[in-house]
Amino acid sequence: MVKFDVGWVKLFEQKTWVFCALAVFSGLLYHLIGLGELPSLRRFDWLADTAFLATLFFSLLAIGSLVHLAANWTANFKRAHGARKAILGRLNSLSEIEHRILSYLVQANNQSFNYRADDWDVQGLVGKGLLRIAAGQHSFFAVPFIVPDFVWSNLRKRRHEFSAAAPPQEPPWVKDWMAY
Repeated sequence: MVKFDVGWVKLFEQKTWVFCALAVFSGLLYHLIGLGELPSLRRFDWLADTAFLATLFFSLLAIGSLVHLAANWTANFKRAHGARKAILGRLNSLSEIEHRILSYLVQANNQSFNYRADDWDVQGLVGKGLLRIAAGQHSFFAVPFIVPDFVWSNLRKRRHEFSAAAPPQEPPWVKDWMAY
């Protein structure tokens, strides 16, 4: 019985184009030897058989590599889709202030805003994955918070759930300085 070794899987992680190029090269060599285009190599009887076996071997490796690539892509897609679904599920369990913050953004049609980095209400939304901090260097008092695109499109679809009768004049994340 042959024991399956994980080392064979590493072989499929090589670049797919390498296997394809080797399969094409050995296939062309086999074809040219069979046509008699390479008369100097015709005297080596074993070369045509070796080229055929190499073509078969590298073709199978190329197919295995493509299957491995497709399986990894599918697994990554499912993992990302599951993570997004979990983040969107958190829209149903928002606190009142978090709901007001997202409602304000939807009503104002703003996908981003600047605010302090230490605000607990805004950081709660960051922790739930509903807001992200933009990359780069920022002032502590003006950190750009961005609603991810997939969350924003879902918020726009559920606009009726995130609408207030009278939107506040000031954003809900702005607090009186005495509140700290």
